[in-house]
Amino acid sequence: MEWLWPSNLSISLSLFSLGLLLLLHVRAKSSQKGRPPGPPGWPVFGNLFDLGSMPHRTLTEMRQKYGHIIWLRLGAMNTMVVLSATAAAELFKNHDLSFADRTITETMRAHGYDQGSLALAPYGSFWRVLRRLVTVDMIVTKRINETTSIRRKCVDDMLQWIEEESCKAGRGAGIHVSRAC
Repeated sequence: MEWLWPSNLSISLSLFSLGLLLLLHVRAKSSQKGRPPGPPGWPVFGNLFDLGSMPHRTLTEMRQKYGHIIWLRLGAMNTMVVLSATAAAELFKNHDLSFADRTITETMRAHGYDQGSLALAPYGSFWRVLRRLVTVDMIVTKRINETTSIRRKCVDDMLQWIEEESCKAGRGAGIHVSRAC
């Protein structure tokens, strides 16, 4: 009778674990409805290992198996790959607003002034105002001509720094251009 208790406990835990796995599997399948076809991925890495050393060739091979639009998981990021010009034209012509925004990470939020930049702002009225300001006030010939001397000075300073660093390093030695800032 004393051996019956551990046996019941192990059977109960096994059945509970099996039920939990089945529930997770059903939820995963139901969340994938409506997505384009794609290869199954590894649990944490997704399809990163499937792409190999030449991803363009791998995607060409996947195109023949899965079609012109493929759904990949690259790590934790879901990615839709469009592999034909006609599919891309249809996607951006008919469904452009649903793909206009991007996921903003905390790092991007911190360095992008909380989505206050043109590159990181979500599509909407604020983004349209930012775009109008940039195209009307900043990217015009007058403003570009006004800042020519500043840009020329920055380039000259950078070239001077590279020359000094290369002299310090010696002939044939490399320098770290990333330290220029």
